[in-house]
Amino acid sequence: MKVPIKLKRIIKRLKRAKKVKPVKKGTWKRKLKALDLRTDRRQQLRTRVAVVHDDTSRQCTNCGTQYTGRVCPQCGQPGTWSRYTWKQAILNLLDIWGLGNRPMFRTLKELFWRPGYMVRDYLGGHRQFYFPPFKLLAVTVVLFISVSFLVVRLLRLVGGDAADISGLTDMTISSNIVDLLEGVKPTGFLGAIIDDLLLFFNFLSRNLLYNWLFVAVFMVLCIWIAFRRVSKYNFVETYIFFIFVLSQWTIYKSVELLGTGLCCAVETASLSMNTASQPGALVFLVSVFSLIASLVSTAFSLFGIYLFLVNFKQFYGLSWKSTVTRLGTSVLMGVSFIAILICFLALFSPKSAEYRPNLTLLIVVIIVVHLAFIFANGYMIKNESHVNRIVIGVTKGLMLSVISTFSLNLFLIKNNYILLSAIAIEVTYCALATGLSILPIILYKKLRRTWVAFLPVPVVVALLFWQYNLYFAQ
Repeated sequence: MKVPIKLKRIIKRLKRAKKVKPVKKGTWKRKLKALDLRTDRRQQLRTRVAVVHDDTSRQCTNCGTQYTGRVCPQCGQPGTWSRYTWKQAILNLLDIWGLGNRPMFRTLKELFWRPGYMVRDYLGGHRQFYFPPFKLLAVTVVLFISVSFLVVRLLRLVGGDAADISGLTDMTISSNIVDLLEGVKPTGFLGAIIDDLLLFFNFLSRNLLYNWLFVAVFMVLCIWIAFRRVSKYNFVETYIFFIFVLSQWTIYKSVELLGTGLCCAVETASLSMNTASQPGALVFLVSVFSLIASLVSTAFSLFGIYLFLVNFKQFYGLSWKSTVTRLGTSVLMGVSFIAILICFLALFSPKSAEYRPNLTLLIVVIIVVHLAFIFANGYMIKNESHVNRIVIGVTKGLMLSVISTFSLNLFLIKNNYILLSAIAIEVTYCALATGLSILPIILYKKLRRTWVAFLPVPVVVALLFWQYNLYFAQ
């Protein structure tokens, strides 16, 4: 009896298959993964409020409604009340900002323990358990401004320079945009539009809260596009999530600013002392304190990065690798959008008349490269279940050739080609790079051999070498 050809191939593959090495139970990777899983399971449990059953029949003192329970169903007033005390007066004063209720403290607690899951609960309908996001951002911005004022006053009191922490206290982004618009301000109708934009950004630069709310829209757009395939939330819900992240970041920066200000104050005070007349033990203690402060600052920064990643990992339910990858994609997307905006504004400036062809080419290059990368990435994701991991790895490596077309753009600008011919060359190169990056998947689907995925690699390497040689030769 003849054995079918397909069965022979299967038998050969089984013979060539390598034995899977047993994973040691005590490795640090397994321990770290187990710790992460245990922590993640605990963070999924949200805060529960004890249910109190009260069948007492009452008459509301506010509207006169007869009801059974703890709260009047008509006007919402509690059934029990007492005379005013200092505690109630302070809580009513804090209630102006919404601070006199329990959801505020519960929200602050869970904002640093289970931030992503907390936002999922809030968007899922648990609105009364948590503080409203826009109120929370307003309160945290006021806290940040207050801490900034106290730190600056402390540094001036000890004779230090408040410019040492200007990078932390100056959190406005709109002031840089105002300088940019002033530098490329044209005349005519477009100049009138930019004048209105200058007024708008001047208002944002003086109001930190509105500045962050406006900048959040742009950031959320990039994040929403990068996570759209794995997210069930729309743009507005993603914006609410980012407002919670901004509130968490503001509190975190307030604590960091306070610690940095105290360290600068101690260092300034220690430098003002005459170390020659002080005992050696005091000088040694000051140096040890500076070392500890630098180590704590480094650990604080690393923890901030970890906390920022935890937000997205918990909110979207992804792995660490997928979270970092998609956040990196959103950052690259934001950088490309900003580059297009800057080039577009500079394009209409009267000072850039001689550079308009190059700026036009740069805008076209960024758009074409971005579209090529989106197409290649979408094709890879669509066929990811039909190919093996080796082919996907080769495809991801070749997709870097799409991004590397920026260097060819520098070569074209430097050699002053005609604009239309330069655009045609750039579009052709991007199309070629995109085709070569997805060619491993096409070859594998046709021939079902893993080694054929490496055939485009020498072509891509030779193309990149030729490109960089042309650039460096100039």
